[in-house]
Amino acid sequence: MFFFITCANAGEALIFNDSGLTGYKEAGSIAGIYSSVSTRFSCLFIFFQREPQFYSVNKDGFSNTKIMTFTPGDGLLVFEDRDKKFDIFGNLYRRDERWIIRTSRAQAGCENSAGAFTFDLGDPSARVYRVVQKIPAIGIRLVKNKTFLMCVLWTLASTSNPRAK
Repeated sequence: MFFFITCANAGEALIFNDSGLTGYKEAGSIAGIYSSVSTRFSCLFIFFQREPQFYSVNKDGFSNTKIMTFTPGDGLLVFEDRDKKFDIFGNLYRRDERWIIRTSRAQAGCENSAGAFTFDLGDPSARVYRVVQKIPAIGIRLVKNKTFLMCVLWTLASTSNPRAK
């Protein structure tokens, strides 16, 4: 008789001081989504780490991780079906719980009150995001239609965070 035991490797969801940014970290790899809507603009993109390693930056001790950002297609949430014209490379600078996202050019709908990401590390206009909570997670998923999954995730997050009750 054989017994097989499998384990799921889970990562961490990263909650920031800006509710528009959500990150995910697993086995040294980073991904995330930024979504923000102001009265006149909206900014949405997904990002992921392009290379497994990062290198230190002399500027204030931040590490630099190369990322690629993209915008999901209209009504299609499949990576292969995205509009590749909106693929933009960038850098994720991290130090302790602080993140700065810099893209090589502006994302569609961004660079306004909904979010700006073209400022370099050290520029006073570069937005610094702070990780305020880490919770166990399996990944980041985009949901196209109405779902009850968010209720389940909120329940899990609420039970693991005594301040959320």
